[in-house]
Amino acid sequence: MSPQARDSAASPTPSTGSRQRLALPLGLMAAIWWQSSNVWPGAGRFALLLATWLPEWLPVDKVVHAAMYALLCGAWVFALRPWRQQWHLAAWAWTLTAAYGALDEVHQSFVPGRTADPLDALADAAGALIIALAVWLVGRRGR
Repeated sequence: MSPQARDSAASPTPSTGSRQRLALPLGLMAAIWWQSSNVWPGAGRFALLLATWLPEWLPVDKVVHAAMYALLCGAWVFALRPWRQQWHLAAWAWTLTAAYGALDEVHQSFVPGRTADPLDALADAAGALIIALAVWLVGRRGR
């Protein structure tokens, strides 16, 4: 096999349809950015509803952060699949998601009525890690 053929087999060229997959994580990122740019008076009602389902020791806001960023990490897995090999996929998806969670916390520090919480960024990274580990484990089983 020629070096050129080997290189093209190692890194697939994404099609236009593959590029359209990027709309999902980028759209979620835009929605998260928009939501964190606002102060929501009705958010307390959602938190109260969620709190009835969770144990008292588990902070509702951290569960919401972990769930949203797990969803974002899954969206990155979906979007990056045509470009990345399975074992790189989990690392890239987690890195992009965790970095965005940290960036969003910095962003919130500039929004009146909002504060940045490092524990929120940790919850974001933890939620993404759950998905990334699942993708990595599934990839290992496939080898």
